[in-house]
Amino acid sequence: MTSKNKNTILNEALKYHHEGKLTEADNLYLKVLSLDKNDFNANHLHGCILSQRNDYEDAIKFITRAVEVIPSNYEANNNLGIAYKNIKDKTNAEKYFHKAIDIDQKNYKSYFNCANLYSDVNQFDKSIEFLKSAVKYAPDNSDVKHRLGEVYQYKYQQDRDRSILRLAEECFLDVIKLNDSYVNAYIMLGVTYLWLEKIQESNNMFKSAHTLIHKNKDQIDFNIKKYLDNKKSLETLIKHEYEQLTFIDSDMDEIRNPKFTQEYYNHLKELYQKVESSSFENSDISLSFKKEMFKVLYNKPPKIRSSHYINQSIDHDKIQKNYLENTPELVVIDDRVGYFIKGENAIDDQFWSIDIKYTDGLAKVWINNKWGYIDSKGSVAIVPEFDSAKNFENGKAFVKIANQSY
Repeated sequence: MTSKNKNTILNEALKYHHEGKLTEADNLYLKVLSLDKNDFNANHLHGCILSQRNDYEDAIKFITRAVEVIPSNYEANNNLGIAYKNIKDKTNAEKYFHKAIDIDQKNYKSYFNCANLYSDVNQFDKSIEFLKSAVKYAPDNSDVKHRLGEVYQYKYQQDRDRSILRLAEECFLDVIKLNDSYVNAYIMLGVTYLWLEKIQESNNMFKSAHTLIHKNKDQIDFNIKKYLDNKKSLETLIKHEYEQLTFIDSDMDEIRNPKFTQEYYNHLKELYQKVESSSFENSDISLSFKKEMFKVLYNKPPKIRSSHYINQSIDHDKIQKNYLENTPELVVIDDRVGYFIKGENAIDDQFWSIDIKYTDGLAKVWINNKWGYIDSKGSVAIVPEFDSAKNFENGKAFVKIANQSY
């Protein structure tokens, strides 16, 4: 094969690749490799397709050969780092991301990828450092700035230092300035304000996200394609929608909520019964009905009775069993935070925490704007008096009072 013929085949393969016709492109890459096993482009791009197919082990073999042929190629080193990251080989992933950065210190991609690697192993400070570099070299990239905000949130969950939330807030506000249709920025900003106890601001952000999600046709189509082509996701949504409508709008005089009809409810009930009997199939639900399920259908609050705050028609034992079998750490019922312990269901409205986790028999909780600790039965074991606190480890826990650490 002449160099000219090989380049012609490669150009045709690239055309297919850019059109998303991966099978056609890959066949041509393999054709080149059958005649020249050391061709850089064929090795690199065949490896990239293998990565897209989640065949990371084989991808590594081909991209490694490409790097051996041209060690100074930025994209090959970066893509090799991604493949190693996907098999959770932190050492090699870090090695090749750093090599890519050495080759091109102003390309944001490897900073971003390496930051995600560090975040995956809870090295949030290093992740933030690399994301700041990514922002420096890609200041108008909303995904990079959004990721930095998310990692600030992770660090807050670890350290409980509220000043970190201010940094997350800045990131998400910057994202919205760059792209006012970036739904997740509104959602994450809403969560940030919730943690800062700015309830009205939080509610406004969630409302903005809701408007984008439910009124923008492109966003609706995107969500349906992303979330509702999966059988498990469909079953979860059907079950949730049916139980919500049943328990919120469960009058004896049938449906009186103008946002949905009796016909809609009856069909939802049929789907719910199929889910419960394990006979549901994706083909049972039409595209138009999926779109209907994305609409908000609750326009009246749950009934409040003098004797019970929680709808007594709910099968509490079944709900508890489902949660216990999935070993959750937290559940919210009637705006109260509850945590399930094997053998008992403890709910106490004084606790507010999003990461109840037991170590050495104790869990940190946020009570009246201070951190303390509860035992496995939900009783206060250490009085809440700390501005920040970490989980116990080997009988000790780091805490802070008025900027003094102990």
